[in-house]
Amino acid sequence: MHDLDFGNQDPNPDPKVMDDAAHALRDEVRKLGFGESVPES
Repeated sequence: MHDLDFGNQDPNPDPKVMDDAAHALRDEVRKLGFGESVPES
């Protein structure tokens, strides 16, 4: 749970890393059958 501490957040994350994470999350939600709830971008 220590990783979820907002005090550990990166105040200036790399935009590509954030985009890659967002794409990965969307892909997994689609695989679970909830694609209708996931935006394309």
